[in-house]
Amino acid sequence: MTASPAYYNEHDPEKAHVLRHLMREGWIAPGEVDERDIRDVVPAELSGFAQCHFFAGIGLWSIAARAAGIPDHFGLWSGSCPCQPFSEAGARLPMG
Repeated sequence: MTASPAYYNEHDPEKAHVLRHLMREGWIAPGEVDERDIRDVVPAELSGFAQCHFFAGIGLWSIAARAAGIPDHFGLWSGSCPCQPFSEAGARLPMG
């Protein structure tokens, strides 16, 4: 990975496609989309990124940051909860 303002980790190919489209259209911070499993990401690979968005989905944290007036070069890390099919709550299982 080369240095860019933003790093997006999203293993779902459809969501990764949306992220790339939103970058091209200027809706989210420009950067790189990594479709690997988050467990395969090595911390050293994140060096040089101002923003890192894990479980990025369709980039709503980047959109929210921009809406709040946070510039793309501002240091920001976000992590969204896993999508419902992968969570206990989404599967309607008891917590714990």
